[in-house]
Amino acid sequence: MDSLWKDLRFAARVLWKSPGFTGIALLALVLGIGANTAIFSVVNAVLLRPMPFQDPERLVVVWETSPRTKKNNVANPQNFADWRTRNRSFEAMAGYLPFQLSVSITGEGAPEEVPGNYITREFFPILGVQPAIGRNFLPEEDVRSDNSVALISDSLWRRRYGADRNIVGKKLVVRGTPTKVVGVLPQTFRFPETKADIWLLTHIDGQGQRRGRYLGAIARLKPGVSVSQAQADMKIIAAQLASENPAFDTNWGAAVVPMREQFTGNLRTPLLVLLGAVGLVLLIACANVANLMLMRSSARHREMAIRTSLGATRGRIVRQLMVESMILGGTGGLLGLLFAVWAKDLLLAMLPESMSVAKVNSVTIDNNVLAFTVILSLATGLLFGLLPALRASRPDLSDTLKEGGRAVSASLRRNQMRAALVTGEMAVALMLLIGAGLLMQSFVRLHNVTPGFQPDRILSMHVGLSSSRYANARQIAAGLEEIVQRIQQVPGAASVGSIQYPPLSGLLSATGFHVAGRPTPRPSEEPVTVVSIVTPGYFPTMSIPLVKGRLFTMRDREGSPQVTIISEALARQHFANIDPIGQRLFVQWDRETPYEIVGVVGDVKHDGLDQESRPTVYFPNAQEPQSIATLVIRTGENPMKLAPVIEQVIHAYDKDQAVSDIQPLDVFLTKSVARPRFQSVLLSSFAGLALLLAAIGIFGVMSYSVAQRTHEIGIRVALGAQRDQVLRLVVGQGLFLALIGTAAGLVGAFALTRYLRTLLFNVSPTDWVTFTVVPVILCAVALAASYFPARRAMQVDPMQALRYE
Repeated sequence: MDSLWKDLRFAARVLWKSPGFTGIALLALVLGIGANTAIFSVVNAVLLRPMPFQDPERLVVVWETSPRTKKNNVANPQNFADWRTRNRSFEAMAGYLPFQLSVSITGEGAPEEVPGNYITREFFPILGVQPAIGRNFLPEEDVRSDNSVALISDSLWRRRYGADRNIVGKKLVVRGTPTKVVGVLPQTFRFPETKADIWLLTHIDGQGQRRGRYLGAIARLKPGVSVSQAQADMKIIAAQLASENPAFDTNWGAAVVPMREQFTGNLRTPLLVLLGAVGLVLLIACANVANLMLMRSSARHREMAIRTSLGATRGRIVRQLMVESMILGGTGGLLGLLFAVWAKDLLLAMLPESMSVAKVNSVTIDNNVLAFTVILSLATGLLFGLLPALRASRPDLSDTLKEGGRAVSASLRRNQMRAALVTGEMAVALMLLIGAGLLMQSFVRLHNVTPGFQPDRILSMHVGLSSSRYANARQIAAGLEEIVQRIQQVPGAASVGSIQYPPLSGLLSATGFHVAGRPTPRPSEEPVTVVSIVTPGYFPTMSIPLVKGRLFTMRDREGSPQVTIISEALARQHFANIDPIGQRLFVQWDRETPYEIVGVVGDVKHDGLDQESRPTVYFPNAQEPQSIATLVIRTGENPMKLAPVIEQVIHAYDKDQAVSDIQPLDVFLTKSVARPRFQSVLLSSFAGLALLLAAIGIFGVMSYSVAQRTHEIGIRVALGAQRDQVLRLVVGQGLFLALIGTAAGLVGAFALTRYLRTLLFNVSPTDWVTFTVVPVILCAVALAASYFPARRAMQVDPMQALRYE
């Protein structure tokens, strides 16, 4: 123990006396270990730690499965009611809305729209969540649809109500309806994919007409029941419903998905790719530090030879050098942990909304992360320290103890370890650069996709017309029409329109339809279309082109013929050889009569730029009024400058009308590509760091080689070698190392890029452009890194070199 303490003190003194070496080594390790720890803290929160609910392994999400897409789909409320009563696998089931919903709060304070959700009574008990103040919903409150009670979030309680502990029992006016607050949720509560500030109780009428699907469902498995058993149970129930309700449920199934898999499954691949990438960066950092230690051990050959001649065993020397490595690794780990605390917060701030499920568990530096950092620090110390220690522990006494101790040859044959490390760095850097290049090229192609509309200089804002002032369809239509007309009079508002769910917002309505005069499709086999409710000014405001026919006008209102406009995608699929104008559609909406097609407009991307445009039908708001609307206002300048004026106009018409989500429309476009941007930027950053470390590595090796070969270069110049020949000699050695690393890296890249396939858009994992350009860039960087040591070699004075030796 005493000798180990002496080794620690001596190692610390040696490192302190070499500030340049120690500083460079620590910088590389801090960046590598810190970045790995930051990424792992997110991976730990998302993929390793249990979800923050009671017995989370027993929680599942239940969906209907569509016979057309074979994908999971939201459920019909009446089907959900039957699931709840007939299943034998769940302790309880609860329904909720699996999409973002805005609700207006008026009365006390200024009108405000906040994110909300409608749930059934069992929702929070299933999750094991108890309100911090107040209580959960009671069974007797779940017997009527007009029993309005709510739970609110901690953030809404603090922000709007000043953390009033007497909030329980107070009545809020929510969507025009007096609603009693029964509790405040815990500050730490988060449910994946929703930011709800108010949770409203909804009553499911199991005897109601089966119409529409919009409900999500969660359930808690009974003890001892597996997911596969629950799936078999739900399959039987789905078959029963299809038999009982053939017109609605034929061929529809049910799917049971573990809750963690449901909400984190699509994050696994990108997170593991990023963790693998940052791990490769650390590998390059370790190779760099190992190279530094090899160079340093060469300079300490005389010290090691003297130690050996005085009786030090090889094991004793290895231990001394490994202690130095472990001190470097441990210090790098400690500083890397501090760096990770900052980097973690930066990473979370960069996370796009589509990856916000990562924040359901608080991303913290917990015991798992600390253990990861400790193991990583020890492993890096062992990785970069062992080979240099073994090499330095075998000095050639007869050679090293000669006068000056400078007869050490530094040719590539004697420096194979350093050369191997550099080629390994180049190979790993190339793999990262190719991966980053593929993702960046994918992002550029995605960003260049035309969404079908022009989002620039458009202001968007959400309004929800409350049921207290707008009690029926006619009043809703008139109210929205009045708001649109008043905004149209605002100076700077070039045109105004509205739609219930704007493109790329993540929300849409869809339903089945069929063409009048053609055979009626069998149940569950009818084609599906997106349904959008718009005002006449919507298409001009969004610059969606009219392809054929006409747009809506103010004459398309209640009492006039029911009309619709269809998208080009729907026209291509169902009216390929005939003119769609004048044709009629039966749409499974609220009416039994068909709609006449009066126009065809260009396709619009609803789901994402990487998705095909869906067939779409548009209805005029005056004929199919919707209380939910997003206003779009085209302006001649910065759209946000008009926002306060437009809010005043709306409040002048209706002082209780809440307005929310005020933002430029291009924010939806930006958010739609936020995830691929995040992935490409992060991986490109890691690749850039890897390239820098690799360039430093080859620069260091060539600089050291030139310094050790000063005598040889002097002799070459004395014998007539030209300076350009010396330049080619040194640069050629650097390029040779780069080419070997490039070849190895290309093999690795071909093997690994297939794991990026699901992250790429219109780019092959073996894209020849990327696999050609990136190696050229890497070799160019290697040439540049070799050039500066080569210039120093060109300036060697043979007389001084020979005298020096």
